Amino acid sequence: MARARSASADAGQEIVNKYLEGIAAVKEVLSNPAANKDEKKVARQSLRDLTIMLGRFHTDSFEGRSALLLGLIHELREVTDRIQPNSPVAGVLKRFNTVLAAAGELLKAERGGST
Repeated sequence: MARARSASADAGQEIVNKYLEGIAAVKEVLSNPAANKDEKKVARQSLRDLTIMLGRFHTDSFEGRSALLLGLIHELREVTDRIQPNSPVAGVLKRFNTVLAAAGELLKAERGGST
């Protein structure tokens, strides 16, 4: 039982770390003076939502870990969908895609390998 809790705690920490990377990517859009009004608006709302979810859901349960990952994926997609490929902030898309891919893998692992 202690081993299961330890694996759960490790997974929880990994999820929190990835979540914080996602928040940092959103903040990168907000702090970029070249970001347009729409990009900043969606990034600001996503940052609010991510912050609320981080306080609401806990990594000590399957449901909490899954909710955090699903929320992270949703919010990052909201931001990336708003950023145009020719936008001055498009360089951050690679960072978003890296976090999205990792979050998807973590979610798959949480679900026992099924999607």
